[in-house]
Amino acid sequence: MNRLHALTDGVYAIAMTILVLELHVPDARSSSELVAGLAAQAPSLFGFALSFAALGTYWVGNHSRRPWSGAIPTRRPP
Repeated sequence: MNRLHALTDGVYAIAMTILVLELHVPDARSSSELVAGLAAQAPSLFGFALSFAALGTYWVGNHSRRPWSGAIPTRRPP
């Protein structure tokens, strides 16, 4: 089961990393331009935070079920 757990951790890590690809650094030369650039990206930042929180919640839930996953029989009883 350790390979399965490593695979699921990897899938969550890749999914969380792909979320970051849509975020861009605003091209700003002053603090007011930076604030305006971040305000323009507020919907993307909100979507990123919400998606990251959802994936993180599922990942933590997946980890919390792991101690009992070893109790699942791998063969059918005769």
